[in-house]
Amino acid sequence: MSRKCKTSEKEKVYALLLGGCTQKHAAETVGVTENTVSKWAKELKSETIEQTQKRILSGLCFKLLLMVQNPKTPPKTIVDFVKAIETTTNFLGYGVQ
Repeated sequence: MSRKCKTSEKEKVYALLLGGCTQKHAAETVGVTENTVSKWAKELKSETIEQTQKRILSGLCFKLLLMVQNPKTPPKTIVDFVKAIETTTNFLGYGVQ
């Protein structure tokens, strides 16, 4: 029995898998079956390195946006996170030279 899944569910699963979560934990967290997560994990593995790098950077920037929008986020946390993004972009070769 298959069901149409929203892209947002797939993106959440991708983020969890890239963050080191198990497929079982990703399925439970997002609310999809383990078979669905397994299928998406195979798709994620077939991505090129560049696609995965861009996906990670996009996720970091989205996380930063959420942090900035939350008035309870301490300024130092935001500054540290921006530095982490800068380090990551430089490491991946996307930073300003």
